[in-house]
Amino acid sequence: MHQLNAFFSLVVPFSLAIDNCPKLDIPGRLYPVETFFLEDILRMTNFWLPDSKMVELSKTQNAYMKRRHIDAGLSRSEAKVASRQINTSFVQWIEKQNLPPKAKKILQIVGEDAYPNVDLIVHMIDYVMQNTDNGAILVFVPGIGSIKDTIRELRQLNPQLYGEHSRRVRIYPLHSQLATSRQRGLFEVPGPGQRKIVISTNIAETSVTIEDVVYVIDCGRIKITDYDPSCNTYSLAPVLVSKANAAQRRGRAGRVQPGVCYHLFPQYVHNNTMNEFLSPEISRMRLEDVILRIKASALLKLGSVTSFLADCMDPPSQSRIARSLHFLYELQTLNLRESQLTVTGNGEIRSQFSANDKQRMKRDLNEYCVSATKDAKSGLMPSEYDRLPDHALLGDCEPLNALGKQLATLPLDPQCGKLLLLGSIFSCLEPALIVAACLSYRDPFEIPMEREDQALRRRVELAGDTFSDHWVYVTAVRKFQQLLIGHIRRQFCDEYFLRENVIFEILRLMKDYSKLLHELGYINTPNVLDRDANVNKDNFPIFRAVLCGALYPNVLQKNNRPHAKCIGRPSEGNSSIHSKSVNCNVRSVDPLWLVYFSKTRTENSSCPTVTDSTITTLRDMMFFGGSLSLSHESESTLVAGEWISFQIEPKVAKLLKNLRDQLDYFLLNKFASPTVTSWNSNTAEGQLLHTVAELLVNEPDIQLVTNSSRSSDVRRNQQSPDSSRHFAGKRRDH
Repeated sequence: MHQLNAFFSLVVPFSLAIDNCPKLDIPGRLYPVETFFLEDILRMTNFWLPDSKMVELSKTQNAYMKRRHIDAGLSRSEAKVASRQINTSFVQWIEKQNLPPKAKKILQIVGEDAYPNVDLIVHMIDYVMQNTDNGAILVFVPGIGSIKDTIRELRQLNPQLYGEHSRRVRIYPLHSQLATSRQRGLFEVPGPGQRKIVISTNIAETSVTIEDVVYVIDCGRIKITDYDPSCNTYSLAPVLVSKANAAQRRGRAGRVQPGVCYHLFPQYVHNNTMNEFLSPEISRMRLEDVILRIKASALLKLGSVTSFLADCMDPPSQSRIARSLHFLYELQTLNLRESQLTVTGNGEIRSQFSANDKQRMKRDLNEYCVSATKDAKSGLMPSEYDRLPDHALLGDCEPLNALGKQLATLPLDPQCGKLLLLGSIFSCLEPALIVAACLSYRDPFEIPMEREDQALRRRVELAGDTFSDHWVYVTAVRKFQQLLIGHIRRQFCDEYFLRENVIFEILRLMKDYSKLLHELGYINTPNVLDRDANVNKDNFPIFRAVLCGALYPNVLQKNNRPHAKCIGRPSEGNSSIHSKSVNCNVRSVDPLWLVYFSKTRTENSSCPTVTDSTITTLRDMMFFGGSLSLSHESESTLVAGEWISFQIEPKVAKLLKNLRDQLDYFLLNKFASPTVTSWNSNTAEGQLLHTVAELLVNEPDIQLVTNSSRSSDVRRNQQSPDSSRHFAGKRRDH
């Protein structure tokens, strides 16, 4: 429904883009809605703040504007100057209004791009409650944090009227992370003498309709996702709504009877500052999936990526295209390794290794297993090594390799698609399906109001000793599937803060993805629990390595200082771990490596925040973390992905490089001609996989310290209880 409404709002420009094609307009029926803007609200409510609050409001507004200018590319000093600039036409408009001096002062402080003030929102809710007798109130705020703040301030204002157990007023939060079971009261009409207040994000604009709403309070802000290609980060900051959004919110008040809408922004802003529509999604989102499909459509002769996207109604910037091409290169989808692999005329991949090379490598496998008893020392390369390479720009016209073609056929994010392929190849299909479905669709966990600590304890319980937010998904879905009685499932979801409807959708997606993998030839049957494809489904070290290969280059390094920022690649800067992550309070004697799916910067954060992460190991990174090469400067240095270095004995470094080359050769052949993986140790494929897997499973444990609210304990990052038996073969001890 949201996408449909967005399309209708773009009917005119869409019609113009295709030779002014005819359009049909069918007006809807709405009751009249009386509209008030901020100047009207200040006039009729006499809203005012104490001097201390006015100073705080001014500081908040300046900080908000400064952050907006920095996000737009200004330096801190330039942003400081720009945030203090005054729009003279807006000031002149204020002076012409028939308002008391205090109201004019508030308008001058909030300015054109005002940050939503909780005091004003709460004041307006209370004003409606005190001056009307019935009808539900719908309040639009930017995000979940604003919902919490508004509810808290309301209850502090009048605990008897707005308290949690009030018989006169029922307050409902509404956002996308809320479980369906907690939304039922939203749609019920309150009994006599009761009022309903719904405090919502923009989800109530189109996705949810509350029929008995009579009063709408619109703060005028909306949180939209915007991808910053310069630091590979999503931002989620409140921005001014568009005129289309304001009209949609206003219409919520006129569904069943005449309504009233209070816009908490001046009419001047609506008429002179607001855009007609929000910026199109293609200019705000990542483009990897789009680029894969453009390149996969070679028969259509779409040309280069940049030339094709330049013809869009709202073409994305060159920086976004370049960053996405670079990301696809690092995901190893755009070109093959030139040193060891070639492609024949019929598309078959062949190795350039000689017969003697292969015999030598086979002898080296056992020697490496004996030699690699200690971890290598790792670190980040200097910033000059982490730059956009020339071949990423040339990828604009290059065709996809075998992996890229496979990912282009899968209807999900390229990293999630790669997770499915690697999960099927390394026979940990079921956990790969679960994680891919959760990352590509929706987090099954809800965000509970004022119960965050309890929710974190449940997630830590589900993680066990894996230190993985992704394995939390696996454990939660497995436990859910084991419960066959409906009310017991619902009790489980309530206890672990899970959304039952989301898990059912995840299970459906898992079946769909499994069918696709079967059609491609990676697994024998379309069954999620196909026997051969799940030999390692309980082997966490194998799954962790597969996850590392899928999520790379999304890698962070965490040092041993508590609450310290995680170090990202030089071109992206540092990040923090979200408080809901099982790794938020984890530290180690030695630096840790983490892989993650996405990071987001919110409005008040100094750096991006990672919500999902898994602590990985050096061997995972060396075998699956991007291209691996020997340094030209030192025989004891291996470089992964051109920006992560490993210090290791020269002999072991060469052995590892040879083993990695064989693994890459094996994978590229799998992608070019998918077959079910054979773990038979009598085959070359089985010998290679057993060797790699044994090194992953037998890697020394990492001692981790967890500072939890209950206690501080030392745990080890190791395999799951069932992983002592890896695949079908025996485990050798060295």
